[in-house]
Amino acid sequence: MTYEIHTDGSCSGNPGPGSYCYVILDEDRNIIEEAYGCDPDTTNNRMELTAVLEALRQLPEGATAKVCADSNQVVQGIKSWHSSWAKKGWKKSDGKAPENLDIIQPMYELECKMQVIPVKEKGHDTRMSGSLYLFPFNRICDEIAENVATPEAMAGATHKVTLIHQGKVLDPRAQIVKHLNEKGYGINVTVSAQEVEQTVATPEETPKETKKSVAMSGSIHGLQLALEVKEFLESRGYEVVDPDPKMTGASTPVLSLWEV
Repeated sequence: MTYEIHTDGSCSGNPGPGSYCYVILDEDRNIIEEAYGCDPDTTNNRMELTAVLEALRQLPEGATAKVCADSNQVVQGIKSWHSSWAKKGWKKSDGKAPENLDIIQPMYELECKMQVIPVKEKGHDTRMSGSLYLFPFNRICDEIAENVATPEAMAGATHKVTLIHQGKVLDPRAQIVKHLNEKGYGINVTVSAQEVEQTVATPEETPKETKKSVAMSGSIHGLQLALEVKEFLESRGYEVVDPDPKMTGASTPVLSLWEV
């Protein structure tokens, strides 16, 4: 079984109050696990690593896990550092012990029991246009960690909170990406627990009603990306037309793309 893990960690002050979040997707790209945790006295690297450790603990032995993170500590650690340090008796090339071994060692034990594939993901600056995101699952992790978990950490909380477990929503603060296209772009929304559970169980089909028209103006990262936005809109039942200076917003809305 192959899983996709997205993580993020943050810290205010570094060291200071910190938080993390992870999202686990199944092979059909449904969110099956979503959780966050917090610590009133930690570092950014500890939170980044803890997010991955806690996510890997949710997977069965022998699984394949694609770990997508915006942290170099996570990506390079899984790629080579952890195995190298383990061979040297958990020493770096300078003979010193790596930091955060209490997290890295159990993380490496899990890495050895499954196939873990690290992927560097660009985080935070992920919006393409409107509510469309290039890395929507990283956006979820960042948003939950910053807006939900960090305030709890600053108040002294040390707990872990599971929002979605085995595809079932346990907390109404859970978030999910709706209308994900085949390239992985999607819309990040906050919804109620009932709505999330219905989405996970029975994903919405492409609307079959009469197509709504939308015009695109401007450009984002060149023509190719603009074409992918057009493709995404069409997959959701929209008819993308050329902008007309005389058109009114009431008849045909115009989607303004970020100019670069």
